[in-house]
Amino acid sequence: MSSIQGAAPSSPTRDPLSTRVLVVGPESPSLQEIAGLVEGLDDMELLGVVSGMSNAVDVAEDDPPSVVVVVTDGEGRRLWRTVMGLARPPLHLPVLLVGPESVRTTGFLIGAEDWLPIEAVTPEQLQRTVGNAVIRRRIAGGLPTQGHLHGLVTGMAHEVNNPLTVIIADLEDVCERLEEQQEESDDPVLLEELADISEMLADDLVAAHRIKTLARALQDLARLADTVPSALHTGPALRRVFARVDARYPEGPSPRVSGDVETAVHAAVHGFEEALYQVVVNAMQAHAEAGVDLPVRVEVDASDGLVEFTVRDHGAGIPRDIVDKVLSPFKSGRPPGEGLGLGLTLAALALRRAGGDVAVRQPPSGGTEVILAFLPARAALSPLVEMDLDDEDDDTLAAR
Repeated sequence: MSSIQGAAPSSPTRDPLSTRVLVVGPESPSLQEIAGLVEGLDDMELLGVVSGMSNAVDVAEDDPPSVVVVVTDGEGRRLWRTVMGLARPPLHLPVLLVGPESVRTTGFLIGAEDWLPIEAVTPEQLQRTVGNAVIRRRIAGGLPTQGHLHGLVTGMAHEVNNPLTVIIADLEDVCERLEEQQEESDDPVLLEELADISEMLADDLVAAHRIKTLARALQDLARLADTVPSALHTGPALRRVFARVDARYPEGPSPRVSGDVETAVHAAVHGFEEALYQVVVNAMQAHAEAGVDLPVRVEVDASDGLVEFTVRDHGAGIPRDIVDKVLSPFKSGRPPGEGLGLGLTLAALALRRAGGDVAVRQPPSGGTEVILAFLPARAALSPLVEMDLDDEDDDTLAAR
């Protein structure tokens, strides 16, 4: 169970202008070190230290701090659920993440406002960063809410898509006309000039399609920000995802699914379907690039208090130098110009918004495995499973 150490008692003499800081994280020397730095800073009040994190959201809700400093040595499902619980409504608190470089991008995606490297945090850095978080939150009082931001991003993407659709159609038409002229002409000079123009227009057409894909990805990111998890039956959702995949790859073998297909998870419908779709499409692309004529495998395993969806492909695999970074935006194993590097980022964001997680593995047999993990829906937990959960997992589930 989590513990609260050094909590400041409620007092009418408390300075209302002081910055009240709650320090949260797994029990470690780093947690105590950061708490000590906060306690020694002027104009800051250490509200408390929550070690273990399972009740950090409850502590913050009972006595809201000005800033929450989350200290971590690495990634973990409970860590991300805690950050999201603190940073997202209804609490919507400014969260400062102190950890290794590997958690920086994911932290920003799930709501952290700033990041400091755990290896070398100075009192000056901490005071400045916490102060900036407080100032940003005060200034942001009149800025658009998350729902308004969703509408703004979606509207901008829509406005980009409208003229872009016309541009793409015109480029395709011009390319066809040039091709007809090349077939009808016998002039070698003209043919060479037409070939050069065709090549430039083809590059422009590829760029236009990339912009359209990026605009669609921004719409997906905006929608994911507003997802609300609840009990989701996976059977119908899986069938909808595979129907989308089949429509995109009508010539390829359909994905094969096995295991506990008809189960229930704690997830948002859009987040679940978008995450699984992005991962399966990545796997289908890997097969197409490697010339593999085999179906992508999806295995569902509902055991050990989690529901895991393992997507396996037989492609070329992910380069070893980026295998730990592929969940970050714009990191792709494909050659430049052939991938936006947003597919797995969207999947990771969708899962973490819904309280799940994603991991990437390279099995010894080759290819890639992407594991999407969710908590089972509360109603789906049997008495036996509930007894097997430790106190911390049970507290987490009860709060969801």
